[in-house]
Amino acid sequence: MQRKPLAYDSLKTVIQHMGPEIRFELTRCVPQIRLTEAVVPLKIHFLELGMNSTKINGTTYEMRTYHEYDQGATVPKYIRNRNKNGGLRVDYDQFGHRDDSFRNVLTTGDLDFRDGRELPAEGRMREVVVNGLEVLSEIMKKSIERRENQVERSEEDNRQIEELLNSCTHVRAANDKEIRALLFIREVKTLFSLSFESLRMALDEVTSLMQPYIFERHNQPTPWRNVIRLSITSKNKNQKIHQLPFNCRLHEAVKILNKLLVCRGNPLVNVNTLNISNSYYILRMPVNFKLKIKNLDGEVRNSFYEALSGIIHESSYPLNRVYVNCISDSVNVLDHPLIRDAKTLNVTAVTLPRQQRLPLLLKMQNPTILVDSLGFLETNGMIALIRNLKESSRPIGHKIRLNTLGFNTAFETLKEIANQFNGTRIRGRKIKIPINDASTLQVSYLPKHIDSGNEDFYLEIVVVSDNN
Repeated sequence: MQRKPLAYDSLKTVIQHMGPEIRFELTRCVPQIRLTEAVVPLKIHFLELGMNSTKINGTTYEMRTYHEYDQGATVPKYIRNRNKNGGLRVDYDQFGHRDDSFRNVLTTGDLDFRDGRELPAEGRMREVVVNGLEVLSEIMKKSIERRENQVERSEEDNRQIEELLNSCTHVRAANDKEIRALLFIREVKTLFSLSFESLRMALDEVTSLMQPYIFERHNQPTPWRNVIRLSITSKNKNQKIHQLPFNCRLHEAVKILNKLLVCRGNPLVNVNTLNISNSYYILRMPVNFKLKIKNLDGEVRNSFYEALSGIIHESSYPLNRVYVNCISDSVNVLDHPLIRDAKTLNVTAVTLPRQQRLPLLLKMQNPTILVDSLGFLETNGMIALIRNLKESSRPIGHKIRLNTLGFNTAFETLKEIANQFNGTRIRGRKIKIPINDASTLQVSYLPKHIDSGNEDFYLEIVVVSDNN
């Protein structure tokens, strides 16, 4: 029996109730519905943007480079292991050199979180180091062959080892790659005491270090093709791998992926929580792309909110909750509207000197402030905070919650606070300090988790109505 296709409006209704992951798979498998799907607003509960990956709800999409050999070709073990682990998050040039230049390439729509820095590229090895690795490789191959044939090392082998060591005695490493190479060369005698399998693994690594330079020296193409693969991993850890049908740089592929995942013709995407998993890099985003978000989480740098505000739609303000997980002398972001106007501000990882912490806390005017940084204020600091709150008459409902070192600390702090203010009323785990005729400061301690025991307690300060 033939079934009629869904009408346009019916199809839109069905798509509206699909999760974004299902919509992505459906449009990939059924291209005919892409135009209809593109006009249905996308709703995402959790969106995490990374340098090479994007996580939507429970599904992670990640781009990596992969070395593909012709069928039947011998694949070196170090490349087999690299491919087995999903490939790498970097590009390679025609000779197999790691190419990090894309990390500083900025294209239209991208978010630049580098704070004005140029991200360093991996250094190249000098000819003297490459030559040393070539000699070391030959020595190791001979050693493996002699072990297989149960033959002792010859005087000629010993002479070659000494010459290798002498050639690199005064060479100082100029980068991380040379450090690894020179370590292998200078430990050549130790290598011979390794097990047979460990010696083979060491030879694999030496080969991986020097091979691109050998290819370049002889203008020889690599025996592999550098391809880009997309891995899709569900929250149940089930994984699908797709090889991309186009040839481009890794950062270009990530930009295309993000356009397919979170844009697809939708000018505005609704997101409950946006997380930026790494804010040291450039994030590859589509052009004219906007997010309407409620909650924001990310590793903060000075450029973080300025860069991010380019994709946050104005209708998002004020945000429901913002997580700030890095405040130090070099990071000052509290004046940005994304933080300043948020209804709830979560603060962690504060590394400011102790004398700067109370002024920082008093600067925050958010209705709810949660400081999850252990020992953020000492008892005297908390007393000074409460005194300031009394004098500044914060609105009813204003809340500050501070992490303490455990039940005993919370209990003793509460007693100390109660002794400092006249008219304080004590009720079990809470005290009430009058502010004026209309409002009162309620200070209490409560467990961070239901099963906290005597650890992980909060000290909570709330401005309540005097009628409570």
